[in-house]
Amino acid sequence: MKTVQLSDEQLVKDYLDQNSAESLSVLYKRYYKKVYYKCLSFAGNVSDAEDLAQDIMLKVLQNLYKFHGTSKFSTWLYAVAMNHCVETVRKKKKYSSFAIDNSFDIAESINEDIDFEEVDRRELSIEFLLNNLPFVEREMLVLKYHNNYSIKQLQQKYQMGESAVKMRLSRARRRIEQLYTSSQSLEIAV
Repeated sequence: MKTVQLSDEQLVKDYLDQNSAESLSVLYKRYYKKVYYKCLSFAGNVSDAEDLAQDIMLKVLQNLYKFHGTSKFSTWLYAVAMNHCVETVRKKKKYSSFAIDNSFDIAESINEDIDFEEVDRRELSIEFLLNNLPFVEREMLVLKYHNNYSIKQLQQKYQMGESAVKMRLSRARRRIEQLYTSSQSLEIAV
């Protein structure tokens, strides 16, 4: 049987038993882009997301012996990716409003098989799309559509005229659409 056709768990076993570089390569190719998109939702920019994804994949590949097969490989990988992203955010204190209890470990909190395929892509997409907007546009969209601010309230907050607020919201929605379209074409290419 070709290595590409093996399940994730079989690839891990193959690598651990026979030190198969091909099995390692197949796992990397299967999951790098999924890990990258997860990292992008945390990092908010391509460069940091690429660094995070590389770190996570290296960490996973070096620690495959710690995968015991009690859950699906993708679940284990997801937990490693989430823990690494959360730790990186915590260390950099990049998001001051992102409070995390130090005793919380995502890997321990997962009690059922969730994997990258089951994660709500729409939520990740929205977070990714918003993180790629300029701060003021992102904030205005969140205030308008999440916090239900009126145009009048936005005018007061930003000290802008009605037409300026509407133009900013319109521009932000257009950017979201463009980012969404470009991210969809990337997913299709995966």
